[in-house]
Amino acid sequence: MKQNIVVPVVPSLELSGGIVSFMRYWAWLVLLGSFMLSGPSARAEDLIQVYKLAQERDPTFQSSRYVYLASPERLRQAYSGLLPTLSIEGEYIETRQDIVSSDNAVFATGSTDFPTSTYTVSLVQPIFQYSPL
Repeated sequence: MKQNIVVPVVPSLELSGGIVSFMRYWAWLVLLGSFMLSGPSARAEDLIQVYKLAQERDPTFQSSRYVYLASPERLRQAYSGLLPTLSIEGEYIETRQDIVSSDNAVFATGSTDFPTSTYTVSLVQPIFQYSPL
C-alpha cells in the first residue's frame, strides 16, 4: 500500500509554533528575494573589493609581494659583481711651514708653502669570481 505525503507550501498557522514557523518562512523569502534583487554584479563587486582589501591588509601576502618585486633587483646586483669597476680619487694637500731660524742659507727665515696634488684613476675587471650568484 502506497501512502502519499503532502507537504504544504505555506506553513500551518497553528497556535503551538505555527506563527513562529510562518514568520521564519517569510524571513527566508525576504532574504532570498533581497539576494535575487541585488543582482550578481553588486555581490561580485563587493566580493572583489573585500578580496583586494584583504590583500592590502594581509602581512603574509604583502611580504610575498615585496619579495617578488625585489627579485629583479637582486639579480642585477648579482651580475654587477661581474662588471668592471671604475674608481677616481683625488687629493690635494697644502703644507705651510714657518721657519723661525735655520742653519741653511737658502731657508734662513720666513714661511713657505708646499702644495701637493695626487690623482688616481683605476679600472678593475674581474676575470674570475668564486662567489655564487
